[in-house]
Amino acid sequence: MKKILLILGLIITISTPTFAECEVSCIEPYDLSGGMTKFLSTVTGSHFVSKHVAKSIVKKEARKIGNTEFDVNIESFSAADLKAGRFKALKIKGEDVNYQNLYLKSLTAKTMCDFNYIVKDNNTKKITFKEAFPLIFEAKLNSDNINAMLKSMDYQKKIDELNNLQGTFGLVKIKSTNISIQDNRLLYVINLSLPFMKNTQSVILSSDLTVDNGKIALKDTKLINNTVSLDITKLNYILKYLNPFDYSVNISGDVSAQLELQNVKIENNEIVATGIFVIPKDSI
Repeated sequence: MKKILLILGLIITISTPTFAECEVSCIEPYDLSGGMTKFLSTVTGSHFVSKHVAKSIVKKEARKIGNTEFDVNIESFSAADLKAGRFKALKIKGEDVNYQNLYLKSLTAKTMCDFNYIVKDNNTKKITFKEAFPLIFEAKLNSDNINAMLKSMDYQKKIDELNNLQGTFGLVKIKSTNISIQDNRLLYVINLSLPFMKNTQSVILSSDLTVDNGKIALKDTKLINNTVSLDITKLNYILKYLNPFDYSVNISGDVSAQLELQNVKIENNEIVATGIFVIPKDSI
């Protein structure tokens, strides 16, 4: 579960290398328990109990990592197969997910294959993916989530770096930035300190979102206020330098999974990112 949430963090902090297309290959079930074992686990109720225990374990571990209560649904073949790590499907959904620098309004992930095989070593506590583990994800975030992430990252350092670039803006200094979403458009507010002006002046840009080379990028950006006279080329430079979706979190462990961000849109004043990722076979 930790590996899953860590990789899903890349949905937003997408500057880590990604793959244009994920290779998804499902295999036929194998090593499953016989019919009598399945029958006995059903009539004795052990199948129901094992599913309940498995769901509780996943929810407990997810709660530690995502700082939220996840709804978990597991479809299994039998109690014996589930204990051995073989199951049909897994779906998790959480609201207000908060992990490290990742803040999401909601997160849903579900397996793509009808046979999944994950083994835990009771001695080392390590989990091995015996077969490739592809999942479909949907992440939603609002303006509060984005601003919280920017505050928790080194975003202000990037602003300071930009202000210290000699000759780029002259006496114009960026004081702060803020993001809101209105009418299904991203509003990027840049607060500037200008010479001979006492109060901070704001530049407001309206933008849509798109997927560009595996990254969330701004699209159809427009200047919607004209209270500040600033060269559009300078604004484009600021946007490129301070792209709010181009920052990495510190991710530990194996992040070799293939990630494909397929679509991003603004709907009901929320950003919705969808795609798939695959944890390779034999990953630990």
